[in-house]
Amino acid sequence: MESFRNRNEMVNIPLLILVIGLVFVQTTSAFACRLKIVLAMDISASVDAKEDQLQRQGMAKALLDEQVTSAFFASKDPVALAVIEWNGPTEQNIISNWRMVYDLSDLHHISTTISNSIRGSDLPKTAMGEALLFSKNLLDAGPNCAQSKIDLSADGSNNSGPSPFEIYSQYFPNDIQVN
Repeated sequence: MESFRNRNEMVNIPLLILVIGLVFVQTTSAFACRLKIVLAMDISASVDAKEDQLQRQGMAKALLDEQVTSAFFASKDPVALAVIEWNGPTEQNIISNWRMVYDLSDLHHISTTISNSIRGSDLPKTAMGEALLFSKNLLDAGPNCAQSKIDLSADGSNNSGPSPFEIYSQYFPNDIQVN
């Protein structure tokens, strides 16, 4: 039961980071939004079916939490949000493509999409570097926002492809924050 409790807490940690980041982010009118963020969920084989559902339902519920919604709407400027799942080197799937969050109905739409999503696969590989690069490319294709963040959840160590440190040092400018 101890490991389940810890994994449950792990689901909440990235969302707390999201809350903190959203509250303090400012923007100017030159941008379409104040923040664009990719939420990237690990679906590798180390995440069993029960944990996968916990992760999806936890994220869906957390997006509608009062503290999270307050952070999203702390400014008149919107936030752009995309959600992916990932595991092996070629297994990254977009669950919810870029959506500008202007009001609660936008968060409800994303939350419902996550809650109703079905796991793409559960390959035994954990390719964090490839997930990070996929997320960065998704950021590049997204709207022009004042800040960019990736929140990558992982349940295990990188065991396939380049390490996330290699990818980060090679491809990431200083203005993209990775949690």
